[in-house]
Amino acid sequence: ETYIKWSQQVAEVEKVDYINLSKKVAQKFEALGPEKVKEFYPKDHTHTGKAGANIVAETAAEELRNLKGSKIRDLVLTKKEVENLPPVELNK
Repeated sequence: ETYIKWSQQVAEVEKVDYINLSKKVAQKFEALGPEKVKEFYPKDHTHTGKAGANIVAETAAEELRNLKGSKIRDLVLTKKEVENLPPVELNK
């Protein structure tokens, strides 16, 4: 909670957009229920696995696209746009 409050205060002072991503993700996780959310934390209850990370990333992208008057919203791809991108080969 303290970190969230501090980050919100910094955003206000600096006059930049603020997203309470923790709150938004918690709302999504709560809607899914504890059994489903438990699957997102395969090793501990701190770090999500791939499925949980995908929900966090999707939520962040949604919230960035919802920022009114922000130029960043035009730079964030939708899930469908991402799915239509060609595959990237890593470790080439």
